[in-house]
Amino acid sequence: MHTWHWRTWEGLPYLTCSLLEKWPHGFFT
Repeated sequence: MHTWHWRTWEGLPYLTCSLLEKWPHGFFT
């Protein structure tokens, strides 16, 4: 199971996963 958590990108919050951290944009919600 992967841990999902909130991050901030250019002042906007988005949800990212441990598998998506290698992507600069992460996973937008």
